[in-house]
Amino acid sequence: MDEKTFLIKMAKSYNITLPSRYVQFITEKEYEKYEENQAVFTGYLSGLYHLHFADELLTDVINLGIAQGIKDIKESWTKEFNTYIPLAYFEHPEVPEPKGFLVWDSSEEMMPVLLFDFEGPKVYAVADSLDQFLQHLPDIHNKEQKSRNASELADRKFEFWKKGDRKNFNY
Repeated sequence: MDEKTFLIKMAKSYNITLPSRYVQFITEKEYEKYEENQAVFTGYLSGLYHLHFADELLTDVINLGIAQGIKDIKESWTKEFNTYIPLAYFEHPEVPEPKGFLVWDSSEEMMPVLLFDFEGPKVYAVADSLDQFLQHLPDIHNKEQKSRNASELADRKFEFWKKGDRKNFNY
């Protein structure tokens, strides 16, 4: 699926106007740089994961949830998490069903990035914006970062996301 079709499908599926920064991220194919990286998440979930930002699976949260091992996502998603829009899903060969994915909060102008974890279900803050999230992804081509182990790179805390309360959020 090309980027334009993907964005149309995302806007239609979630009945939203997509933020200009997100549209730029997809249409200018910035996401390709970060899909090649193996992302390290911090706190609750740490390790090396491959990210998928422009996959058709993101356009349908129910199918995305099922693919991530969340069989009964429909009820909790529509009831509690309907302002969150899937940003990326992640995979790792040793974690066949991670039971979570990255989302952004459509009710916030800055497009904060969070981790949706079905085990709660809860969302955990990852970054205050898409740009902040991307800035903190490790560059696997950087020798200094490659030499660190995943636990060292993952030494930041997740904070449980409370809308509007970011006084303790420190990425």
